[in-house]
Amino acid sequence: MTKIVLVGPVYPYRGGIAHYTSHLANHLKNCGVEVKTFSFRRQYPQWLYPGESDRDPSLQAIKSDASYDLDPLYPWTWEKSIRKITAYQPDLVLLPWWTTFWGMAFGWMLFRLKKKGVRTAVLIHNVIPHEAKPWDRLITKTTLTQSNNFIVQTQSQKERLLEIHPLPNIRMAPHPVYDQFPGLKMETREAREKQNLPEDKRIVLFMGIIRKYKGLHQLVDSIRLLRDMNEPIHLVIAGEFWDPIDEYQEQIKNSNLEDHITIIPGYIPNEKIPVLFSACDLLAAPYIGGTQSGVVKLAMGFGLPVLISKQITDDLLNQYQDKGVTITTMETPEKLATDILAALNFGNTQEYGDSLNQSWDVMINQILSYIA
Repeated sequence: MTKIVLVGPVYPYRGGIAHYTSHLANHLKNCGVEVKTFSFRRQYPQWLYPGESDRDPSLQAIKSDASYDLDPLYPWTWEKSIRKITAYQPDLVLLPWWTTFWGMAFGWMLFRLKKKGVRTAVLIHNVIPHEAKPWDRLITKTTLTQSNNFIVQTQSQKERLLEIHPLPNIRMAPHPVYDQFPGLKMETREAREKQNLPEDKRIVLFMGIIRKYKGLHQLVDSIRLLRDMNEPIHLVIAGEFWDPIDEYQEQIKNSNLEDHITIIPGYIPNEKIPVLFSACDLLAAPYIGGTQSGVVKLAMGFGLPVLISKQITDDLLNQYQDKGVTITTMETPEKLATDILAALNFGNTQEYGDSLNQSWDVMINQILSYIA
């Protein structure tokens, strides 16, 4: 039986990378792969984490068995994990890459595993962090050149990787769709009552950690324009603010949008996501930075139409353009407002096909290709 080691955060940690790693481990097991996951006893020192907590409060958590040994600041935990990994004799060790904070640990592990003859690959979430610091490029290059095998999820990340790594062996697979909420859709009216949302408006949802690169300021500007056009549209902002919430509250107040926007602050646990998705007509992700969005793939798995910027498109999203996915160029707030109206026209007629269910197969086939 094929044996693969995954390294990365899983439950009880929260957030997109943890959910992704857990889903990947579970889908690999469903395909007959023997999987062992090495996770973290600590992701970051608390003083470095901008959120309230890095632990998942969900009552319906996405879980995957793991060994919790790694600490970013304690090299002896890296060696302990290397000993366990080599004893397991895997066919492949797959590490995620999304933050340079783990660069020293992951770089050392890749180096040591290479010396021991263990095949490694790196799953790229973003080559350079979204809000990069001057030292991030050097740390990224030092770390990623310890492996030759990579899986990227967008063309832009492939191009960025090629700028840093001289001869990478690259496979491409788009970010798969999260399919954890089958059969949990509620009646729209009931869901809106639960969230105290208006019944007579079309509702746009912006969900996830609030950071400047995700384009929320631009989205609020477009809602103001739609209000001025007498369009019956309401915006829901749901998520934890890593930017000062005052910035957005002031923008909303100055635009007289208090009756047109609802803020649900704080991390959204899994059991509340189906209620939000059922209450809303459209998920908007008008990112002006970043590389991809797990929230978008979560919404697609739920069957909700999505509006995204070109910044985060991939092969799967392009496949569904004008079939439930609307891609906006966002040149102006007026353009974004127009594209929101177009996206809302999909309503319940979005046309996602069966290939959404195959998106994990594409990723897993690319991973297994490094073993064949």
